[in-house]
Amino acid sequence: MRRQEPSSFNLVSLLMLLFVVGVAYLGWKYVPVYWQKQQIQEMMMSEVMLANRRDDDKLREQILRKMAMDFGYEELLPEDVEISRTEGWIEATVYYQVNVEHYYDKVHSFVLTAHIRRRVINL
Repeated sequence: MRRQEPSSFNLVSLLMLLFVVGVAYLGWKYVPVYWQKQQIQEMMMSEVMLANRRDDDKLREQILRKMAMDFGYEELLPEDVEISRTEGWIEATVYYQVNVEHYYDKVHSFVLTAHIRRRVINL
């Protein structure tokens, strides 16, 4: 009995191709969102490093200004930025909404949080 040669393209190949295309599509849509979150956290880290020279309201205003100018989040409110100080630590948290548009006219909205906790040395 002769063994049948496997076909070059079968159902398993089709499923694997669909999986790879799906992962590539999701990466194309969602990796930039998380890359931007990293950039926002870097911006917040640099602002928090200067925080012992500013009060909380000025730090909040500076973070809101940078979020609007550098990242296009003009709709953020002062309530979206939380600042807290405790015994040599400062924490800053920004809540912002991201919309991811898909090719089939569906928009996926979700809220991301950028959080920084940094030790502050009082000068």
